[in-house]
Amino acid sequence: MESGIYYVIFKSDTGRFGDGLVVVDNGKIHGGDQRYLYRGFYKTDGQAIEADIQVSYYRGEAKSVLGHMAKFQLTLSGKTTNEAFTVSGHVFGQSQLAITIEGQKQADLLG
Repeated sequence: MESGIYYVIFKSDTGRFGDGLVVVDNGKIHGGDQRYLYRGFYKTDGQAIEADIQVSYYRGEAKSVLGHMAKFQLTLSGKTTNEAFTVSGHVFGQSQLAITIEGQKQADLLG
C-alpha cells in the first residue's frame, strides 16, 4: 500500500455508515472525521494488511457507526492494492461490534 491521504468509508453491522480521511505513512495511520480521531499502526505482507487503530472522541455527540463510545480500539485485517484497501474487524474485546472500512487513495504525501 502506498503512503498517502485516503478517503475512508465505514460500515457497521448495525447498518450505520460514516466517512473520514486518513494519512497512511510507513506503518502509521492518522486521521479523523467530524467527531472522532484515529491513530494506529498497520503492517502489510503482499496484499494482506493488518491494523490496530485507536479511535477517540473529540467533539459533538460521541456517536460512532458502532454506537455511543468515547474511546475504543479496532482490530482489523483485509486486503490492499497500491491505492486502495478493504479491512474488516471489530472493537477489541467486543467481537459483536463489527466494522468494515474501505479506503481509496486521494493524494500523495509531500516529499
